[in-house]
Amino acid sequence: MSIVLQDKHFFSCSCSSTSLFLTTDTVGSSIIEFCLLPTVELSRQWKSPDTCTKDEYINRIRYSHETLGLVIQNLTKNTLKIELRCSKTLDRFWSIPLNSGLKLTQCEYCAFNDCQWLFIDKISSSILHITNDEKIKRT
Repeated sequence: MSIVLQDKHFFSCSCSSTSLFLTTDTVGSSIIEFCLLPTVELSRQWKSPDTCTKDEYINRIRYSHETLGLVIQNLTKNTLKIELRCSKTLDRFWSIPLNSGLKLTQCEYCAFNDCQWLFIDKISSSILHITNDEKIKRT
């Protein structure tokens, strides 16, 4: 399978059993969804400001249980945040700012047990457990 869109460079990806989600490698990133069955077809595309602001960049995208976890970097303010969005509508469930001194290369995240997320700060060796109702548990 090869996906090419004119004038689009992709940066991050994730998939469900039926869809592939790609982010574009631009400030004011877009999210593009492809339906995988029965053939690969462009399904929909969300653009800034629905995805992020014009001075933000989607660095990572992860799919889990009909949600998308996004790590978004503000290039002007040099800040990071993690957001949980609905994979069908891109509606925002929550948005959490991260440690202001944290660099993108110093962190990683993954889905964890039914719409919860683990976020790892590699420098401080701390783990944030973010529950599905936006509560943060530090470990």
